[in-house]
This record gives sequence, structure tokens and C-alpha cells, in this order.
Amino acid sequence: MDDKKQIRQATPKSCVLDAVMPTYTSHEVHRVPLEPTTVNVMAVTENLTWADVPGFHRLITLAGLGLHRFARTDQVLRLLLDGPYRIVYRSSVQLVIGGFFPMSRTFTYPDLGDDPVAGYRDVRVPRAVKVAANFLVADGCLMTETRNLPASPEMAEAFSVYWMAIRPFSGLIRQSWLAGIKRRVLAQPSAHQE
Repeated sequence: MDDKKQIRQATPKSCVLDAVMPTYTSHEVHRVPLEPTTVNVMAVTENLTWADVPGFHRLITLAGLGLHRFARTDQVLRLLLDGPYRIVYRSSVQLVIGGFFPMSRTFTYPDLGDDPVAGYRDVRVPRAVKVAANFLVADGCLMTETRNLPASPEMAEAFSVYWMAIRPFSGLIRQSWLAGIKRRVLAQPSAHQE
């Protein structure tokens, strides 16, 4: 690994992302306040539609130069899951997806076995960057963290160009996504604990 990109160790907070990707070279964290609720926030996250996140929808449409059309009723998470990402863990308070930024057009998602958390953590895919992200409800917040781990210094260099290009929009997208989830959660009749 390139000396400039130090591998970071997971923080000691209690989240499954730490088990999925305990080491990483870069990460991004975003959060919004969310009061305790009886709503299954991760079910809302999985079922969120493009109608719920208009800002994100506009950015994704512009970035794709209109080549990809997403109906307002399509699930937002399908954008990732129809590509090189899979859900590796889900509960009512946390959803973790693991994926790969491949440098090959013939990429095939690897088999993670019976334990997707350990399978994703242990799998090595040459010529790719591992990318894991979560949505988590904890400490009065709804948050998302994305972690990246290039397979080689060459992959780190290639990914850094991509990351520089999308980074300015990445935060806007994640904040829009979190705000959409929060709006949907608060709109549920059982949103507030009594």
C-alpha cells in the first residue's frame, strides 16, 4: 500500500461495518439527528424511492447525462444493488452494503458464502476497490459511513481520480438521502415513541 494512504483501523463503536470492513484507506461520514422511533428505519431505507429524494434524483440524472432514467417510484437503493453491491447485513437499525469498484468490464460479484459479513471482509478482488457503506441509527442520529480499500497502489491511484471527481457531490447526495429517509420515517404514524 502506498505510504501516503495509510490503512486505518475501525473505530471501537458498535456497528457491523466494523466487522465488514475493519481496515480502510478513506472514509466519509454523514449524519442527521433522528429522535428515537418505533419505525423500522432500515425498512424505510430499503424502500425509499426517487420521489423521496428529489435533490439526489436531479444530481444522478445530471451525472448520467440523462442516459439512465429512474422512475420516481423506483427504489433508490436499486441504483447500487443492481450494480456491483450487495446487502451483507440488515437489521431494524443498520443496513450494510458491500461492493467493488472494478477496473474490469467482466467483473463478477464474488460468492460470499453463508456468512456475508465474514465473506465480504475476507474476499480479495484484484484490480478493484472494496467499498462498504452502512446506514445506522445510533445515539440520536441517522448516519451513513462509506469506507474504501483499494486492492493495490495502482487501484488506489485510479480510484483517487474517480473519488476527486465525485467527492464534491458525494456529500450532497448522502445528505439528501439521509434527509429523505428521515422525512419518510417521521411521516409514519408510529414515528414518535411515547
